[in-house]
Amino acid sequence: MSERTDPMKEAASNYLDACRSQFDNGVALVNALVGAAERIRAFQMEAVREAQAKYAEVSGQFTQASSVQDVMALEGAFIKDYSAGVVSYSTRLGEILQQTQGEIAGILDKQRSETLEQASLSAKAPASFYAAPEQLISVMQTAFDAARGANEAFVKAIAGMHPPAAKKKPAKSAAAHPRA
Repeated sequence: MSERTDPMKEAASNYLDACRSQFDNGVALVNALVGAAERIRAFQMEAVREAQAKYAEVSGQFTQASSVQDVMALEGAFIKDYSAGVVSYSTRLGEILQQTQGEIAGILDKQRSETLEQASLSAKAPASFYAAPEQLISVMQTAFDAARGANEAFVKAIAGMHPPAAKKKPAKSAAAHPRA
């Protein structure tokens, strides 16, 4: 009996490790996307500040223009700077997205490696493992029950940190209590 139990526990442990690994990879993916959003937002704020400063500078130069030729020269310089800014902005945005794509590819590659590793562990399971699926089901049920209990304890702990607001008694309406 213990020969069958050990492979069952090992299989259950491998399964839980795979679940943890997948959860960790999911969190890493979310973190990569949030990090990209933060980098993009910071870059956009920097671009807005630079555009505002350039606009203020050009506005001041326009007020100093004394001829149509001066205005046209300022407009040409502004368009040239604007075009260079668009190219710079697009390039930097592409770099941020490429960095994020690299991070995501690394996470997915790690997940693929872990999946292949888990598959090789499953392939090495003894024949006795497949002969007693009810034992695996029992071990997996125990693992799920333990995970559910841990989750419930966590939820209770969080709820205890932030108790729900006290319920207020509804105000009695005048129609409910007619005066005699």
